[in-house]
Amino acid sequence: MTFPPPVASGLAEQLLVLSLDPTDGRIRGGRGLDVSLRGALLAELALRNVVGTDGRAPIVVGEVMTGDRILDAVAATVHRRPGVAWRRWFRHVGVDRAALTARLLESGRWVAGPGRRRYADTDPQAADRLAMAVATAGATGPLVVTVLSELGAMPGPRSRKSRLRAREPALVARLTADGFSPATQAAVRDALAGAAAVRTGGLLPG
Repeated sequence: MTFPPPVASGLAEQLLVLSLDPTDGRIRGGRGLDVSLRGALLAELALRNVVGTDGRAPIVVGEVMTGDRILDAVAATVHRRPGVAWRRWFRHVGVDRAALTARLLESGRWVAGPGRRRYADTDPQAADRLAMAVATAGATGPLVVTVLSELGAMPGPRSRKSRLRAREPALVARLTADGFSPATQAAVRDALAGAAAVRTGGLLPG
């Protein structure tokens, strides 16, 4: 029997968890974080075989409804807007952070802290373990950690290129080892490359 490859689920939510500063309860990363959150959502949709790529733009290739309301909202928008270039999917991305923050609060993983837009993680040890795993990720680690590591390799224009080149082979190796098709791999890489390019002021075709 052939089993489907494992899907790295909750990518955007875990990325948001990593962005919380435990010392003051603020979310760090600004608009760059919002861009990466959108990249994480698109990458997860690719891993779920909902979204693919034609090389220029994301395309819907599977069932739009995943059961996750945030992923479903992004997938439905891709479905309604065929042919919109990858770079344009990283505009108006603040809604993702708001929706993901609300879900973390609803689930009890985060609680509202004192002061406006400050939060406390109810499981800081889990966040610490995830941060350590991402910092040391390689081709042999879990897929979720490898993808988060790729997203975390985009902090600034000076370091992004060399770090992204160094990590991309690990991402390809992990996706290949987990049995993802070349088409799925291409969609994941386009989603992450789109986030990287927008964060660092690069240009994408289209």
